[in-house]
Amino acid sequence: DVGAHEIIMTYTEGLCNYRDTIVINIFQTPTADFDISNTEICSSDSITVTYTGNASNAATYTWNFDGGTATPGTGQGPHDITWLTGGDKTITLTVEEDNCTSTEFSQTITVDDPLSALSVICAPSTTTSVEFNWNDVPGAEGYEVTVPSGQTGMLSGTSFTVDNLQPLETVTIEVTALNSGACGNVSTEMTCTASACPAFGIDIDAVADICLEPNAATVTLNATITGGDGNGTVTWDGPGVTDGVAGIFDPFDAGAGVHTITALYEEGPCSGSNTITITVFNTPTADFSVSTTPVCIGEETTLTYTGSADPANSGFTWNFGGGDAIP
Repeated sequence: DVGAHEIIMTYTEGLCNYRDTIVINIFQTPTADFDISNTEICSSDSITVTYTGNASNAATYTWNFDGGTATPGTGQGPHDITWLTGGDKTITLTVEEDNCTSTEFSQTITVDDPLSALSVICAPSTTTSVEFNWNDVPGAEGYEVTVPSGQTGMLSGTSFTVDNLQPLETVTIEVTALNSGACGNVSTEMTCTASACPAFGIDIDAVADICLEPNAATVTLNATITGGDGNGTVTWDGPGVTDGVAGIFDPFDAGAGVHTITALYEEGPCSGSNTITITVFNTPTADFSVSTTPVCIGEETTLTYTGSADPANSGFTWNFGGGDAIP
């Protein structure tokens, strides 16, 4: 048993007895057991190692912390340990007391490296959508996106798209790279803005003045669009426009006058417009009156124009049948 044991030796020779004693100390072999506060930690955290064996503070403790930094690092402890790198770390302990040495005891701790930072960028936007892209983080088990600004979107791999926006509408998202290890998730926020409406150029082909003659035809209006994607639609509006999509102008429907016609170009939520004027004239009449008829040769008569034309803005072609006219 453990303890101090007195051994007595007796020697007898004839009538004489001799005796001597010796004390033999038997010590218990120390144990090197210890507990650890966690079996998995992040490299930014520490664990506590607590000795649970039977040796005293006076024993000699030989620790191996597998590259970790321990405080205080010597003696019975307890010890707080950190590691700068990830991986499986094995802690070992051997205890020596009273010339007795324990069996080596060990425990293994998994040290996780934290996920690297997320870097989110705005992809080229449109007037109705924005797209967020980010780096694929090593060790991430997936990604989660929330939208603090309230819109809804679609997550696909390492991108997130939000549609149905208005021009210059902003979207803020929070991207989280998921990890179930000791270091946990990493997150970051990013704000992207839908594009502004482009400045549309709407060049409308000119339309010549129209006379309301019986054979006057309809006119197909045309506009050339610049700026934007060019996938929008043009609609026409104004007096005499009988088909706003095809751009058909009917001068008889418009009637005589100066008519303002509007071309409206719409591309998604964006629009622009331009106008032209089309002048429609009534066909003039050539009526005139004669002051005296008949007249004798050499006598004068006065011809007065009584038609519908505006004399100040019209040209007149007379044939006086060989007579002399003034002016």
